[in-house]
Amino acid sequence: GDRSPGGLLELTKAENFWPKLLIYILHYGALIFGVIGMVRGAGQWRLRFIGYGVICYFTCVHLVLLALPRYLFPTVLFLCLFASSAILGDNLPPGR
Repeated sequence: GDRSPGGLLELTKAENFWPKLLIYILHYGALIFGVIGMVRGAGQWRLRFIGYGVICYFTCVHLVLLALPRYLFPTVLFLCLFASSAILGDNLPPGR
């Protein structure tokens, strides 16, 4: 509740602060780079159709059902695959 600089410093001294911060950075990094990878790979949608399909399916179903967000975790696997293609670049030859 303390929003002063001293209160922020106390917050960083909490036992679980740094591991939780690392998890948040990795999770949101995977989401952001996954979307970038999906957009960059849109021209090769036939090769990536399964990944696009799984992500769209889970997202649409959970929007309709208003289910708990933890059931969206299967999409993180595919988002990590797309994130790796965004970070490392595509090594597929043109036309494939």
